[in-house]
Amino acid sequence: MNEGQHIHPSAKIGQNCEFGYNVVIGKDCVIGDGVVFHNNVVIYDGVLIGDSCEIFDGACIGRQPKTSGNTVCKLQDSYGPAKIGKDCVIGAYAVIYAETVLEDRVLVGDHASIREQCHFGESSLMASFTSTGHHVRLGKRSKVMNYTHLVTWTDIGDDVFIGVGVISTNDNKMRMRGKAVGETGGMKVADKAKIGSGAIMLAGVHVGRRSVVGAGSLVNCDVGDYIFVNGMSPARKI
Repeated sequence: MNEGQHIHPSAKIGQNCEFGYNVVIGKDCVIGDGVVFHNNVVIYDGVLIGDSCEIFDGACIGRQPKTSGNTVCKLQDSYGPAKIGKDCVIGAYAVIYAETVLEDRVLVGDHASIREQCHFGESSLMASFTSTGHHVRLGKRSKVMNYTHLVTWTDIGDDVFIGVGVISTNDNKMRMRGKAVGETGGMKVADKAKIGSGAIMLAGVHVGRRSVVGAGSLVNCDVGDYIFVNGMSPARKI
């Protein structure tokens, strides 16, 4: 183990783990076998990390959310630990908040930000510079490409592809204050659907099973199963 480690005495570290410089592991963490920590990684209290994960430089796992009082969403008093499954890869400077669960073989790209209480299915992918709100579900084997944002309460099914730079919204009134946006505000995408790069998804839209949203489309209403929509004024069925 290199110098400069800060590993709490209560943390349980598996066999054959590797540590770079300045790795911080908090109280009551449980680390599996063969986990690789690169330099300057921070693991908050109670985080569980499965066998054979690799966590790159500057990543932060288990961060508690914090507000200065200027957000619509009201935070809980405290959140439970994050949980990372086996064989996951967490990119450099990625931030994964508390109570988020990654199943086995999830890939999180560099500089990704995943908020609290999200759930990513096995073999799913969040590419570099992606971000989420809280309570986002990403299904098994689904892929979200670079510079895409998934708003709070988004629900993505299995085997879904979401292209580069997709914008989702959850509040058509663009409120500055008031009650938190509820579950109905988030985008819902059914299994095996595809959303092309640069699409804009307005609040609460549903995209059906195996449907396709063309690149650059503006979607302001639900898309049924097995449908292709395309266009900006707004998208129309093709």
